[in-house]
Amino acid sequence: GLSSRYLTAAGNGAAYSIADQEMVVAIGTNAGAHSSGCNNAVFVGGNAGYTAKESEESTMVGNKAGHAVTGCDYSTMIGSWAGLEALYCNNTNIIGRQAGNGATENNYTNIIGYKAGYDSIGCDYANMIGYAAGTGMADCNYVDVMGYQAGSQASGVSYSIFLGYQAGQGAKSFDGINHSYANMIGYQAGVGTTGTNHTNMIGYWAGYQSMSCDQSEMMGSNAGRYALDCDGSQMIGAYAGNQASG
Repeated sequence: GLSSRYLTAAGNGAAYSIADQEMVVAIGTNAGAHSSGCNNAVFVGGNAGYTAKESEESTMVGNKAGHAVTGCDYSTMIGSWAGLEALYCNNTNIIGRQAGNGATENNYTNIIGYKAGYDSIGCDYANMIGYAAGTGMADCNYVDVMGYQAGSQASGVSYSIFLGYQAGQGAKSFDGINHSYANMIGYQAGVGTTGTNHTNMIGYWAGYQSMSCDQSEMMGSNAGRYALDCDGSQMIGAYAGNQASG
């Protein structure tokens, strides 16, 4: 039962029971088979956009790309399982195998790489680039995340840069106060850092597990590692400020 106009479909089960849509292209086995409310959408690949809902002017390309997506207008999902169960991710680009699978309310965001942005939530105007970059990231707006697992499981961190292998992994806000304007650059730089604002952590393990060190500079291998309550500090050089307190 087709109830759409200007439909192009090719493939076994493609657009099989498509509903309430116009200008749709569905190519591949079961592509867009049970989609609804996706005007001007393109579904290409086996089960691409299979039950997609209310996602207008979006493109889903790859096996199960956008398979059960809901409310993702003006978005692009390319890759096997890309954006598989994405919810309310508007104006977002999701590229890579399982990239953005389960992503929720990430608007104006770019998610690129295998499992990048997987299960991320509430990250607007963000860039997550790399293998599992930004996986599980929550409420991190205006961030640039680049590197293997960079920024994964980070929460409440905005206007920041995570660059390097696991850089900023698990970084989080403190007592609900947003963790902002921090730059974590280097191998595991800023891993587990908590409540650190306007701070630069640059170097191997720089700022690793540091806490409440606002407006500080941690530059060098292990600089500021485990530092605690060190506002306005300058820790420059290998092991500078390592385990510093107050």
